[in-house]
Amino acid sequence: MEVTFVSTNQAKRRVVLLRAKKWGIKVNTVNLELYEEQSMSVREVAKSKAMYAYSILKKPLFIDDRGLIIPALNGFPGALLKFTINTIGAEGIVKLMENKKNRKAYFETATAFMSSELKKPIVFSYREHGSILDEVRSGKLHRWTDIIRIFSTPMYSGRALSELTDNEWNNYQEDKAREDHIEKLFSWLAEKKKL
Repeated sequence: MEVTFVSTNQAKRRVVLLRAKKWGIKVNTVNLELYEEQSMSVREVAKSKAMYAYSILKKPLFIDDRGLIIPALNGFPGALLKFTINTIGAEGIVKLMENKKNRKAYFETATAFMSSELKKPIVFSYREHGSILDEVRSGKLHRWTDIIRIFSTPMYSGRALSELTDNEWNNYQEDKAREDHIEKLFSWLAEKKKL
């Protein structure tokens, strides 16, 4: 089976191509700016982007979308993460979290697959639990956004992801990749190919 990954993010395209090889799945990439529904739901945004991309490309494809859900802020920013980073930034999120006892948060990532066989996209999702730190930390962005300057995971408790060394970052990424949304999609596609 041959599928197309639609993304304007070069780093995401590179990672997806590397991971597809492991599964023996042929992936083409398309750099296409997609209409993004203004919703807090990462899954709904992913579905809508996949439907939009399919209406243009008319071939089996998948897209990837992510958001940050902070329960103490009623789920904000959700799928509006990019907009939030571009407006109030990591500093603004830290300010909104002042005096909040519950600092739990999670990244939700959704990959939506669409093809002619489907009436609506199939969504594979993954949640990465962690917490919002009480200050913006320094360090490397590892090709991410400022949000990792305030997000900490249980694996590296009390430290922002930006504070990880390159080796720690790679370990963190490999650990996540064992069960994330892309792994679920490729496993499903590989099984489907056997039928």
